[in-house]
Amino acid sequence: MLKYLNFSHPLKYATNAKKKNENLKGLKNLEIRDWDCPHCHTHHDRDWNAAINILNKGLEIVGTTVQ
Repeated sequence: MLKYLNFSHPLKYATNAKKKNENLKGLKNLEIRDWDCPHCHTHHDRDWNAAINILNKGLEIVGTTVQ
C-alpha cells in the first residue's frame, strides 16, 4: 500500500518545538545548512531535521511512533 505524504516544508519545522521557522523563506535560504529554532532554541541540521520530520509523519500515517 502506498500513501502520498503531503507534508510541506519538513526542513522548516523544528523537531523539538513542532513549530515552523518563518525565518527560512525563499530559495535563497536553501543555502542555509543549519539553523537555531526561534521557539525552543535548539540547533538543527537542515537535512537531519527534515529526515526526522518526514519519518515522524510517515509513522503517524501508519499509526505508530518512534519509541
